[in-house]
Amino acid sequence: MRKLVTLIFSTVLTLFALAACGSDSDNKTDQSSMTGMSMQSKTGSADAVKDEIVISGFAYVVPESFTPGQKVTIRNNDSVEHSVTSDTKGTFSTDVEGGETATLTLPDQPGTYTFYCTYHPNMHGTLVVK
Repeated sequence: MRKLVTLIFSTVLTLFALAACGSDSDNKTDQSSMTGMSMQSKTGSADAVKDEIVISGFAYVVPESFTPGQKVTIRNNDSVEHSVTSDTKGTFSTDVEGGETATLTLPDQPGTYTFYCTYHPNMHGTLVVK
């Protein structure tokens, strides 16, 4: 019986500790820290709009390709701020508040550009410029 009480107490204590670590400074839930999984983009998904990158459920939905220098709308359907930041420092970086949109001007050179969210480093995506 004593072992069972100790196990239950330890489990409850662990759950409280995890819950305290799972929120950002604004007390909004950060789903990426709770899953422990890398969140990849959905390239060419039916949810993707031709000229939009959509952020929803802490994941990117990205059209199959873009044209060089194209202006792209980033639509953040989540309630927290995200970014679209190139893995290659200085190539591009745009922040977008929760529930808002922002505009990103893509590189002039064709290529494949990987990116991530500076606020949620488990979020990753790929832009194809051709």
